[in-house]
Amino acid sequence: MAQAIQKLKTEGNDLFRGASHFEAAQKYTEAILVASQRPLWDSAQTAMEEMAVLMSNRSACLLELGHPTEAYWDTEVVTRLKRGWSKGHFRMGRALMGLGRCGQAALEFEIGSQLDPEARDMKVAVENVQQLI
Repeated sequence: MAQAIQKLKTEGNDLFRGASHFEAAQKYTEAILVASQRPLWDSAQTAMEEMAVLMSNRSACLLELGHPTEAYWDTEVVTRLKRGWSKGHFRMGRALMGLGRCGQAALEFEIGSQLDPEARDMKVAVENVQQLI
């Protein structure tokens, strides 16, 4: 199961890098479906980590496709599964910006910056959103 999930994730990553965002989102969705079938005796931590990364990647695709609402709901799950992961908060901030909710986006970017003070993309996002508020 882990190999199938990793294969789909890798295919999705390759498609995303090639700007085939719709096809990449499909691969991530397939991987999410496979990951959701993990048996109950598998490590919950592994399942949560896997699901958070896949949904975060799919949210990036959805943002590129102009679907901030769907991206936002994916990031809601991501930030609940991995509260201390700065990338989840970064993706949620981007989705909120896409929804025109810049104040909330700024809060998410701030959380992400606190979690990973070295993240350059987070610093840029904080600066950009501050200009919009």
